[in-house]
Amino acid sequence: MKAVIVLLIIHMVIPLSWASPSGKTPLKPEEIFELGLEELMEIEIFTELATKTKLGVDLAPGMVTVLKGPDLENQGIRKVWEALELVPGFGSSIDKIGQRQTPVRGIGGSFASGKIKVLLNNVSMNNVFSAQANPVLNMPVEQVERIEVIRGPGSAIHGEFAYAGVVNVVTRKEGQRIHGSFGSYETYGGGGEFSWSDPKKDLKVSMNLAGWRSDGADVLTGPDYYHETVLGAGSLSNAPGRANEDKDYQSGIFTMDYNNFSFLAQYIEDGHGDHFGFNMFLTPPDDRIMNRNKDWALEARQTLDLFTSLKADIRLSWQEHTYEAYDLIWIPAGSFGYQHPDASMNNYWKERQLKAGLDLTWEGWNKHSMLMGFSIAGINVLDEKWETNIDLDTYTVLSKKRVYPWMNKDQNRTITSVTFQDEYRITDSAIITGGFRYDHYDDVGGSLAPRIAAVYRWTPQHIFKAQYSRAFRPPTFWEMSDSESLDPETVETYELGYIHKRERTVGRVTMFYSNLKDPIALDIGSPTFGYINHQDIKLRGVELELKQRLGSMVNLDANLSFVDTEGQETGKEIEESTNWLANVGLRYEPLENLVLTTQYRYVGERNRAPGDSRKKMAAYHTVDVTGNIFNLGLKGFTLRAGVKNLFDEDVRYPAPLLNPFGTPFASYPDDFPRPGRRWWMQVSYEF
Repeated sequence: MKAVIVLLIIHMVIPLSWASPSGKTPLKPEEIFELGLEELMEIEIFTELATKTKLGVDLAPGMVTVLKGPDLENQGIRKVWEALELVPGFGSSIDKIGQRQTPVRGIGGSFASGKIKVLLNNVSMNNVFSAQANPVLNMPVEQVERIEVIRGPGSAIHGEFAYAGVVNVVTRKEGQRIHGSFGSYETYGGGGEFSWSDPKKDLKVSMNLAGWRSDGADVLTGPDYYHETVLGAGSLSNAPGRANEDKDYQSGIFTMDYNNFSFLAQYIEDGHGDHFGFNMFLTPPDDRIMNRNKDWALEARQTLDLFTSLKADIRLSWQEHTYEAYDLIWIPAGSFGYQHPDASMNNYWKERQLKAGLDLTWEGWNKHSMLMGFSIAGINVLDEKWETNIDLDTYTVLSKKRVYPWMNKDQNRTITSVTFQDEYRITDSAIITGGFRYDHYDDVGGSLAPRIAAVYRWTPQHIFKAQYSRAFRPPTFWEMSDSESLDPETVETYELGYIHKRERTVGRVTMFYSNLKDPIALDIGSPTFGYINHQDIKLRGVELELKQRLGSMVNLDANLSFVDTEGQETGKEIEESTNWLANVGLRYEPLENLVLTTQYRYVGERNRAPGDSRKKMAAYHTVDVTGNIFNLGLKGFTLRAGVKNLFDEDVRYPAPLLNPFGTPFASYPDDFPRPGRRWWMQVSYEF
């Protein structure tokens, strides 16, 4: 860790006299100082995620990170989920069946579900079943133009599930390119981006396609709780053994922009094996997909210039989400008196969301930009069922499957929302953004999400930020099926930020304090293992970031995050949280068409749940290396290759406690092991 901290302060001794890497004459400090706010924004990365207005990242309220797709490819990042690890305070984990989780600022594991709003091309992808958006996290970076991330609450603009953060994945819509890849564990994929435009008619059309398939790593599990005889049931488990980590992904994204009208059609799906078992014991080796998510979305958007100072943005969208799970339960012949060789269960869920929204932007007052938004969403459960050969009345195994209700098919939700925001530019150097969003849910009540933020550019080299924000998360339909008495959860966050910019250096410091009230998570102390509102949680932490040009050929990109968590009843750190996260990336360009990158990742010790007697999970370090060769024998042809986890580090994600018999025990005492060293290659051709 000392080495990481040294890297983060190295900019204090780096001279500023090198030539600009772009070959252009760099702006002198006094020249930057003479720029107005709008001119300064022209040298920034823009985002609309924080306010729905176009601002430079460093001038937007809150803490915003933008990851560029081409840079991610050069760094050897393969999926969106992996890219999010580069964001300060963001971690990664999986659940028992391999679905992706993204802990943020110490909130991980059972507390991580559905606490990040995930957008795909500005369309919300969180389903109401589980609040997850797993297919987007499995998207290959070849499809990605950029990933915009808000660290901290974003409900003042984005509403539900924008609790711990907001992630917007923007896909490529320009150029012509095809790409293919292959790697360890029979992993292969491909796709392409195709676009056409007619400038005279102001018409643009694009299609972005991709898919991949993998047999998954040959991960060998340790024993699970059931690997020995339980209640005279015989051997229920195949552990220790190989987990079923088959995976696949496919998507198609079509966009059309014509004058001020845009149309978007998205289809994205993924599938995966049951990994460590739906019921937390290892089933027989079976390389096949056992869980599948599918998402369809259509959105039409029209922008109208009503008056000189008033603009309207109208949105209509339709979405459907389905989740299917196959053979969730495996019980061998003779177990618990069953005489059928394969007792099994299939689950099916289908929901539909219809949304309409209107945003009005008014700039009639000097120095003010005001946003007024109105939206309504209707969510309906179209189908839900169990299909099983277990008679749920007699618990005997049948020769044919029967259909049973799974959850409440008549469960629906209507959300009406009002948003107000005032962006007040006091001077060219100071912006105050204040506002709120009020959401009313016809099943769980209403919630107000206010925000007030200030950005002050003291000099071009020194920018200060401060923000207070509140977010709200309603219980999902899955959580409500276990408990009808759940309260929505809320979080209040205070943030202070400082940005230091020099000719070849950008440094950022962010301090935050959050108070989580009534967080929803599994109750591991109950035999039913349902959902409850847990004790309130306090978070406090700091995030350090450094981007540094070292000479003419090397770039350094590093960050270090520290967070302290505390359950307000126990006074102890919460389960699966970690105090330290760090990233150090080096990009080396020895030749015009050659880029070499190294990515280092550190994850500190992770805490155990109350009642878990195991030691804290060990910290781990990983190193990835990537080589990129451009215009290899043909202009536009690129070859990339890399190795993940170069030193074959032992990486594990936390396995939770279970409590079916009234005494908590570890589902997998040795936790969830992850793949070791693995390789990959990619080719692409841009024409």
